[in-house]
Amino acid sequence: MAKSIQLGLKENWKQFTIGAIISGFTADMFGIEYAILIIEILTIISALIIAFRIPKLI
Repeated sequence: MAKSIQLGLKENWKQFTIGAIISGFTADMFGIEYAILIIEILTIISALIIAFRIPKLI
């Protein structure tokens, strides 16, 4: 049986914390523009992973 997917901040606080730390560190070291760029790149990568994994799960 497949594991149920948990959505929301309460269930995924570890992933959100890691993202906030990476974004904060990047913004502090290189500027807010690079922090936003990294968030955009990670979002695109996540979307591509989901797009290719969902058809296999259905």
